Amino acid sequence: MIEFNQNDLPAQDEELRWGLGDVAIGIFASLFLSVLIGGTIMALAGWGSIADAPMWGLALLQIPLWAGYLGAVVFAGSKGRGVIADFGLRMRAFDAPLGLALGIFCQLLVLPLLYAPIFSLTGTD
Repeated sequence: MIEFNQNDLPAQDEELRWGLGDVAIGIFASLFLSVLIGGTIMALAGWGSIADAPMWGLALLQIPLWAGYLGAVVFAGSKGRGVIADFGLRMRAFDAPLGLALGIFCQLLVLPLLYAPIFSLTGTD
């Protein structure tokens, strides 16, 4: 459940110093740097395509993308009042077990339900 505290909102006369432009720049920079760094990693490793990359390589290629996404949030938060006040970024004790339980539930029950129609339409198992 999301907790809402009136004190988390900026005062009426307080102007936020970040906006959708920062979001757009962050997404673009994340994608651009991910392609640039990912292409460099693939070239240095000798992988001609994504199909040639091993599973650990695919995981490695995700790091620049998600680092860019996180960096964009931290950058936008540094222009405002910080990530806790502006974005409500907090963690409580039950967040990790709740996320783990929801993740397992979705992997075991929701994904098979989503893929069942696709498999039946394509005739695959």
